[in-house]
Amino acid sequence: LKYTSVLGLLGLVYCLFFMIIRYFDKSYTSTGEYFTSVPVIPSFNVKGIVYDQRLFVFLATVATAFVAHYNAPKINKELSNPTDSRYNRVVTLAFGFATVMYVSILFAGFYTFGGNSLGFILNNYSIKDPLALIARLTVGLSILFSYPLTFTALRDGI
Repeated sequence: LKYTSVLGLLGLVYCLFFMIIRYFDKSYTSTGEYFTSVPVIPSFNVKGIVYDQRLFVFLATVATAFVAHYNAPKINKELSNPTDSRYNRVVTLAFGFATVMYVSILFAGFYTFGGNSLGFILNNYSIKDPLALIARLTVGLSILFSYPLTFTALRDGI
């Protein structure tokens, strides 16, 4: 599990770095290399927040992003010298790192595409962008590599 977990994590880290690179190299601005091949034109300078059904999709995504309770006993058991304080520190660091990753990806995507950011931000990137293709593959592998962790919890629970 540790190898697949590390590979999945590296995939998400690549995705974040890719998004930051594309924000700073301005590939998706009106004069950028990929602007004409994006599925949705970036939109900025529109005031206000639209409250519609998409807000509920966002909230559901945020809620499921931090679901890991089914592995809590296993994490505690696998700690060397398991104590409540060590467990709390590990969980705080892990969830803190996840929060930093999610928020960083959120801002990188929004600052690149503005109000026309799609629900799956990688869909905003051009299909002609080779770095975007790699990012899509790494996110797919990250999801694929999360299954062993989930099924281990299922196996242990049965």
